[in-house]
Amino acid sequence: MRRVLAALMMVGALAGCASSGGGPREEVPEPPSPRSVNSDLRLDRLWETGVGGGAGSAANGLRLALYDGRLYAAGAAGRVSALAADSGKTLWRTELDASLGGGPGVGAGKVFVGSRDGRVFALSAADGERLWERRLSGEILTVPAVLDGQVIVRTVDGRVHGLDAADGAPVWLFQRSLPSLTLRGNADPLTVPGGVLLGLDSGELVALAAPRGQVAWETDVAVPQGRSEVERMVDVDATPVALGDTAYAVAYQGRLVAADLRDGSLRWAREMSAHTGLAADNERLYLSDSDQWVWALDRFSGASIWRNDKLRGVRLGAPALHGGYLVLGDDQGYLNWLSRDQGELQARVKQGEAVRVAPLSDGERLYVLDAGGRVQAWRVIGQD
Repeated sequence: MRRVLAALMMVGALAGCASSGGGPREEVPEPPSPRSVNSDLRLDRLWETGVGGGAGSAANGLRLALYDGRLYAAGAAGRVSALAADSGKTLWRTELDASLGGGPGVGAGKVFVGSRDGRVFALSAADGERLWERRLSGEILTVPAVLDGQVIVRTVDGRVHGLDAADGAPVWLFQRSLPSLTLRGNADPLTVPGGVLLGLDSGELVALAAPRGQVAWETDVAVPQGRSEVERMVDVDATPVALGDTAYAVAYQGRLVAADLRDGSLRWAREMSAHTGLAADNERLYLSDSDQWVWALDRFSGASIWRNDKLRGVRLGAPALHGGYLVLGDDQGYLNWLSRDQGELQARVKQGEAVRVAPLSDGERLYVLDAGGRVQAWRVIGQD
């Protein structure tokens, strides 16, 4: 436990210098006040509801999931809820006797969540009925992934468990040793055709093949460098992104890479330090780095398209795309709306408590979960 807790306490101090090259620290500007943002963008908060406990700490892997017109949420205190996406009405909720750390993942007619004490729970997506429970080898801080009748669950001890989604029976196990010091938290398993992608604490991107979880390929996102354990931290904690035949991954104190999904060969790589998340569209990648610069990059070459430094005075959460905007929450409880085309800040609106996880868009509405357990739905006024 001390190994990851120490890293968690240090990351705030480290993040400011990880991508700056080690020179004298610049004075970090105050974030813009909402009134100082000059834009025609108008936003409407459609509804708000509580789901109990929210996303909790920064290391938790508690997210929102959208499936068939329903929004699923899990709170750190153990509540799992299904909401009507159009109104926020609670359709069902189930109270679990657990402190939750990861989920929900939805698939195979079920909702899957993981707990801090290493249990994975399966609930009926229709009514929240508790179907089965399985104890695994360690704490769960990621969203379970569902693929071809299996649920894939990652634990913080370096293991990934493939379970039968019907009853939780073990099917396969992947395991890697951990570095002596890591950031707290893990990247979510990402399902792709034929398997799953994993970002590892040791700096690799690994593809596991379905249905047995054998390694199909692996490639280095970053290679540890330096003398101290802190300098050698290269966690791939941002969940990878896959588009077409290319996977994208970024490491803390490392690189952003594009890899061929078929064999893991690198198409391009560039220096970058990030650990919160990636977003992508057909042409671009978007992320905030460890210095809180927000970037748009050409996804075919890695070349910079724009970057914005106006939010360096806050801790940004993972990004999401909604219409013509890139949206990131922050530790002050604001939603920051940037133009996808040019990167200008278009709006900064107060949402509630800290927003660390990526908002979720259905194309019409943007859904946000904050650390206090509030879910909100937003709409761009005048959006077609």
